[in-house]
Amino acid sequence: MTKAEALNSFEEENKDFEKIFERYGYQMTIEEVSAVTETIERNKVAISALSENKGEWINSYDEDGKTGWYECSCCHSERAFNTNFCPDCGADMRGEE
Repeated sequence: MTKAEALNSFEEENKDFEKIFERYGYQMTIEEVSAVTETIERNKVAISALSENKGEWINSYDEDGKTGWYECSCCHSERAFNTNFCPDCGADMRGEE
């Protein structure tokens, strides 16, 4: 399997898991939610390692200065909270190691 094929495989699996979680998450047991979440996080680590993207969360605010969000420096997707990896592009947001 090539690097590109592996990256695509992880991305597709994450999309499937995220769709399941969005649709059925409220019906899942704690163990099921935990298993799905752990798999998604493992895949994000693998995606980050394969893609070699490094990024950072950029703090952004509405004009009122009260409503804020985070924007990925790599793909510019927006999130209400920051995470170790961008859920859209897989960029590693943990900073320099």
